[in-house]
Amino acid sequence: MAPKRKLQVQHEGPEKKGRQGAEEEDSFRSTAEALKATPAEKCIARVDPSCPLSCNPGTQGEVGQSKLNRFVSLEDAKKDFEKKFRDKTKNSWAERDRFVAHPGKYTLIEVQREDEAQEAVVQADRGPVRAVVQRVQPCSLDAATQKLITNIFSKDMFQNAMALMNLDVKKMPLGKLSKQQIARGFEALEAVEAALKAPADSGHSLEELSSHFYTIIPHNFGRSQPPPINSPELLQAKKDMLLVIHAYLKQTSNSYRPPALQHVWKVDREGEVHAKLGNRKLLWHGTNVAVVAAILTSGLRIMPHSGGQVGKGIYFASENSKSAGYVTGMSCGAHCVGYMFLGEVALGREYQITVDKPSLKQPPSGFDSVIARGHTEPDPTQDTELKLDGQRVVVPQGQPMLCPEFRSSNFLQSEYLIYQESQCRLRYLLEIHL
Repeated sequence: MAPKRKLQVQHEGPEKKGRQGAEEEDSFRSTAEALKATPAEKCIARVDPSCPLSCNPGTQGEVGQSKLNRFVSLEDAKKDFEKKFRDKTKNSWAERDRFVAHPGKYTLIEVQREDEAQEAVVQADRGPVRAVVQRVQPCSLDAATQKLITNIFSKDMFQNAMALMNLDVKKMPLGKLSKQQIARGFEALEAVEAALKAPADSGHSLEELSSHFYTIIPHNFGRSQPPPINSPELLQAKKDMLLVIHAYLKQTSNSYRPPALQHVWKVDREGEVHAKLGNRKLLWHGTNVAVVAAILTSGLRIMPHSGGQVGKGIYFASENSKSAGYVTGMSCGAHCVGYMFLGEVALGREYQITVDKPSLKQPPSGFDSVIARGHTEPDPTQDTELKLDGQRVVVPQGQPMLCPEFRSSNFLQSEYLIYQESQCRLRYLLEIHL
């Protein structure tokens, strides 16, 4: 085997190779846990002396009927509202925190109030009214980085992502769903997931559980019957939908064709926990543009109920084509723009497998990582070695080559698994044209 070519580079890196196969599941679980821990949002009541009461019942996605009644006292308006609420839902307004959905009745959907608009005028010391002007410093970022920030926080990008999930963003203002309501949507999908894994006739039907999810997270099916979530593929689509909805709320979060590299940014996150763990590689991780901001904020995460072919861990790849398959981009002029990460992964002592091991939650005793060996792997004789912050990091540089010893493997391309988040340090973010 030819010696590795050594290259001393401080904080600089090349392009190439990493992925997290169970990324969607990890992101789903971490977002669900965060939402469940979110404190309830407080609403500020505003009382109109004329005591009008507006009622606007209707089916999800429809305008519905509208009626405005005026009352001479606040108490009369409250009583009328509470009566209508009970008639429509079979629940008491005073006990709405313990709301129970009933078949054929309306369901309570918790929404987030829009922040109060900044006052346009102020009056000081009984003086004249003056306009308040917001002064914003000009952006000092370079043009490419400005475009990156625009893309990963783009309202249109989130809306397009939701439109691909059959959500009518015009008829359903998703950004107004509260975090608590979205958390209930996560819980409803977890119930569907449990039912899919359970034997038949073991509890609630998938139709009932799906209906419960649709009442929590409004969809626009018109008068058509909502389709039951009765397959892992449909379940994953709804999980992806909730992740995009949450990112939208928070920010307003086949055959291989080589992507065209446009820009590279160096990423500098928290320090190194596994400083003494050797065998480091710069590996690829592909992702959805809708979660790039979340990854830059929190890093790649492992959550309790995540999983994949090689268990509950963070997945990477040494071949760009493997990770590129997990990139979901956005339309940007004449191009489809996507993003990939390169992470410095501390592999330590590797445990190799050639068959699925979905029950893995950590490497076997005495090992630090798991490598699912594939039919191909970049030619190791072409590996380059960088030195990043004092650590020697191997960077695969060769063309993929067949590995005869792994020709019977279940994996076409190798996958690299770590089971501790701190074993990965994000190094680079790449913008590509798909």
